[in-house]
Parts: sequence; structure tokens; C-alpha cells
Amino acid sequence: MDIVTNKQALPSHQAGATLIIGLVLLVALTIIGVASLSTTSLEHRMAGNMGDVNQAFNAAETAGRAAQLVISKINLWHDGVATCAADAKITDSQVCINKKINTPWWSTYSHSDWMDQTIEISGGAAISNVKTPPHVMIENLHFLNDELGMGHKYVNEVGTQYYRVTSRGTGRSDNSQAIVQQTIAKRFN
Repeated sequence: MDIVTNKQALPSHQAGATLIIGLVLLVALTIIGVASLSTTSLEHRMAGNMGDVNQAFNAAETAGRAAQLVISKINLWHDGVATCAADAKITDSQVCINKKINTPWWSTYSHSDWMDQTIEISGGAAISNVKTPPHVMIENLHFLNDELGMGHKYVNEVGTQYYRVTSRGTGRSDNSQAIVQQTIAKRFN
């Protein structure tokens, strides 16, 4: 029995098209991989920055809450002091209330201005993992008297006192900051 085999002659010169297609696909996959690594790195930095901003906001909110607690403990109406001590801190025994400042000072204050001219939140209200402790300024806006005492200045001192509380918090660096402002009404009877 004869076995017939079909022997075809191999081409003596190959063009290498498979190699070229393989290299093109390899380059394309490399570009996609590098781009995804770059995107992942950028997303990681963005998430870190967002966490830092949230931490700054939480610190500012903590300072505002501490100021609210201090205001809630005030028993007598007063129109505030001209300036507060540079090293003033909010504690249970001390309150520092500034007279109303008519300019938007919070938008122009530098980091050192905040450190020198506002009250540091210390003790139990402090927040951890921040570069600088949160600071706050309490301003006396105005007193709305319940009586119409013509020609008399707040005869009975019964009414509502309005305060502006501006607080600033930082994150893990002083580059991340949040400024929170609130108006608080305190009723005096």
C-alpha cells in the first residue's frame, strides 16, 4: 500500500506580518496600561485631597460647635469687648466676644492672622490629625430689645442677642482649610 503525502514547498522568504501585528498589539496594550496607571495615581491623589478637605471642614465645624456651647452659657447680655487677648482659648470659664467688624475680614486673613487674632479651640473640642488646631471668632452683631424704650438704652435688657461665629479648620496640612460662618441667636429674659 502506498501512502500519499502532500508535501508543499515552504515559502523560502516569509514576510513577517504576524510579528508586526503582534508588536503593534503589544505597544497598544502597553499604552493602555500606562494610561490606566496614570489615571489610578491621579484618582488616589484626588481622594487624598478630598479627605484632607473633609477633615478641615470637620475641624471648622468642631470650632463652631464649641463657640455655640460657650454662647449658650452666657447669662448676661453684653456688647462685647474691643479686642480679645492674643492667647485666648475657649474654655468653660472664659468667653471672648468681639465687637462687630464691618468688613469681610475672614476672606483676607492670612494663616498668621488667624493664629494671632482669633481664639484657638483647645481641650475636649480639639480634633485630631490636623496641622493646626481650629480657631474661631465670635462677633456681637446686635441686640434686638423686646421693648420700645425711646431714649433709653436697653432698659430691661430683655430680648435677643445675635452673634456671628466664624470658624476656620485645617486638614493634615495648612494648605487645606475650611471657613464656616454661622449666625446664632441667644434669648435673654
